Amino acid sequence: MTNSLLSCKSKTNLSIDDLYKGLLISGDSGYGKHIIRQNIQEQLIKNGRGLTIIDPSGNNSQKILDKVQSNDIIHIQPKKPNMGFNILNCPVGKSHNKYDYFVTTMASLLTNKLISELNTKENGNIIYTLILTAIKSEEVISIEDFISILESKNKTYSFVQKNNLDKTFIARFKNQDEKLINKIRETIESWIENENVKEFISKTNNNYNIYESIQNNKVLLLDLSSLSPIHDVESRNQISQFFLDRLWVSIQACETVNNGHFLFINQYDSNTYYNIRDVISHSRSYKLGLCISVENMNQLLNKDKHQLYNLNNKITFNTGYDYPCTKSVSKLYDISIDEIQELNRYEFIYYNHNMGSDKIREYIHRT
Repeated sequence: MTNSLLSCKSKTNLSIDDLYKGLLISGDSGYGKHIIRQNIQEQLIKNGRGLTIIDPSGNNSQKILDKVQSNDIIHIQPKKPNMGFNILNCPVGKSHNKYDYFVTTMASLLTNKLISELNTKENGNIIYTLILTAIKSEEVISIEDFISILESKNKTYSFVQKNNLDKTFIARFKNQDEKLINKIRETIESWIENENVKEFISKTNNNYNIYESIQNNKVLLLDLSSLSPIHDVESRNQISQFFLDRLWVSIQACETVNNGHFLFINQYDSNTYYNIRDVISHSRSYKLGLCISVENMNQLLNKDKHQLYNLNNKITFNTGYDYPCTKSVSKLYDISIDEIQELNRYEFIYYNHNMGSDKIREYIHRT
């Protein structure tokens, strides 16, 4: 089994071990970014590695399906029957030794999202406890069911009592203004205003399980091409967020993942992945190989640029005629503007933190 991932002429030796330290690919469309990424993906699949691709356009997914024959590929498309999951349902049973880890992490992620959107850190414990209780409930509760529970303070209080929460929490809850419950409900309602999002994150049954798929080295293609590129930007963002949350919880809870797992985020932007900092910071600990592709670095928030800088390996293609983007890439990678603007098609600069200023300029074969 080869450990090399780049199909180049070259001194560049991007290996599987390097991918575990993170890879950032940037550049304009048409210069080779998609080709090099697909080369890496195909070699991983042929070597029996498990990976996930978050693919807004669907082009990457279709090329993989056309070129690679494998029973281990799961093609996930919103709007397809049984494709999705219930974000308030734990994918492992209570007998699983990491059940408590699963449910507390799931509740924390949803609480953080809510607190961020409510723009407050107050009452975080109440929000967390309500979500955790819904996840651990004996009955299956969907996101729509949870909204119904939050329709009034009386309904929420009945839910709290029914699930035997401790007296301290019940007393604290009783003293809260009903406005808090209304704000929580309204924010969660906004998550599923789009019917496609509601369908995808409220499935009570589905024909795949992200946790089990990762354990078994499956290839997950989240293909968002069925959503309108113009009118459904928000639904693509929401589905990508919730899917990454589920994937990240599953990665952390997996006991054994043969050969690790690899995640490709094909079109990163600052509005979609609110928890990317945690994923980047801890991906190596869980043997998650992370590859993030960015077309326009200048459109990212500064905090995102700094996070992406922590990815150890970088491949830079020509950024086209966008001078602000070229300037951002130049500053971030310690590569001169002239070097970037002179790159031809299928030519790239490979940069690794460990290499210091010794950057390697290479070509990829168009395959």
